[in-house]
Amino acid sequence: MNETVTREKIGLPQAVAALKHRNFRLFWTGQCISLIGTWMQNVAQAWLVLEITKSAFWLGFVSAVQFLPMLITFTTTSNSLIQVQTPHHLRGRVMSIFALIFAGLTPVGSFLSGSAAHAWGAPVTLGLGALIGLVSVSVLVARFPALFKNSAH
Repeated sequence: MNETVTREKIGLPQAVAALKHRNFRLFWTGQCISLIGTWMQNVAQAWLVLEITKSAFWLGFVSAVQFLPMLITFTTTSNSLIQVQTPHHLRGRVMSIFALIFAGLTPVGSFLSGSAAHAWGAPVTLGLGALIGLVSVSVLVARFPALFKNSAH
């Protein structure tokens, strides 16, 4: 009676089921540790710039320069991937929605998050943003499961 337990039998999402593999657990743990270090470095760098210069301008400048390569890489790769994977007859519509969401809603999100941070403080705003992100992803996975099916299976 050596029956393998599949994801469907235990009802776990695909992302959680991947944690049963040792190599993935090692990779995931290493990535978490690496990201925590990166976040600590970003906070420390911003703090150092603010302490040395006492200027919000230089803090913003250093932050912008720090994230500029990542922003350029993200926009070019995501744009290319969307165009390659979208059917030809839908490509214009999909790209216009991508441009609206990526560029058009950024000022709205900045205003809302800044207002929330001013009203409730940064920790509450970050927690609220994380909660909204988790709920959004959960709704997306529940409403459109075909988007997240593994093509190898």
